[in-house]
Amino acid sequence: RDKKFAPRFSWLSIMITVFAIVVLVADLLGLNPIRSLWSNFERMEGWILIVHLWAYFMAVTGIFGSYRQSGERLDEGETRVWHYFFNTSLSIAIIIAIYAVVQLAGGAEIHQGSNRPDASLGNAAYMAVYMLIHFFIAIYMSLVYRNRKKIVLSWAYIVLGIFFAFILYETGTRGTLIGLIGGIMLALAIYAVFGRSKNGQSGKSRWISAGVILVIIALGTAFYLNRDLPFIQKNEILNRLASISLSDTKTQARGFIWPMAVKEIFESPKTAIIGMGQENFNYIFNSNYNPEMWRHEQWFDRAHSVFIDWLV
Repeated sequence: RDKKFAPRFSWLSIMITVFAIVVLVADLLGLNPIRSLWSNFERMEGWILIVHLWAYFMAVTGIFGSYRQSGERLDEGETRVWHYFFNTSLSIAIIIAIYAVVQLAGGAEIHQGSNRPDASLGNAAYMAVYMLIHFFIAIYMSLVYRNRKKIVLSWAYIVLGIFFAFILYETGTRGTLIGLIGGIMLALAIYAVFGRSKNGQSGKSRWISAGVILVIIALGTAFYLNRDLPFIQKNEILNRLASISLSDTKTQARGFIWPMAVKEIFESPKTAIIGMGQENFNYIFNSNYNPEMWRHEQWFDRAHSVFIDWLV
């Protein structure tokens, strides 16, 4: 009842509301509305997730005061609430990461039956993305305390970020590892182009950022050119990274399923506009099965491209 915490309407909140409504219409008019609305135990998406995320967004923007008119800044109290939120999330991530360390040490079972830790998430890929998110939150909080001249705390968050990056690496999830490197490079590039020192002049930090980007590119190039070295081939995680190529079997499988998804979606104006509803890619896969996929996995409920999956 306190209007101070009421949802703050903006163009962003309006567009998110429109998005949730459009997805609902697409699900109701899709091939399997029940599946689209409720999803399944493995994916746990569907419109029930969309509407929960919508409600969560509306609550957060009201309670945390995250939205402001153009040019306005969060006040000190609102900023402090966000930092409480981030620190709470980081505290939970520490527990999950320690669980992963116990798995790596052999003190707990890895649920997928491999050497890739998954902690309580049950899937190494999920664990990797969870660590990726908290790596960047930790680095953000490090910068917050650096600006407050609390150097010891700032370095503590950096160490925490390195810990999360280590667990991410141990999951062996290639896409997320590339995402980590790409995210770091993007952040450095943005700072190198737009960063300003306190006196408004370009500082040496921008040149350092540009230099780090060049070092990352050089190291990546060296790794690719020397991917056949024995120590890379014998290391399971490095070998997984080195195996990324157009001839990789998973890349080839996507080469079959992406065209079939695009072809099916644009076969009628209805599906081109609203798709087939969430969780219905399996119908496309089954009806357009390519016999050349006999050497690949025979069950696809996703196109494994976030853009094509939302197109569907």
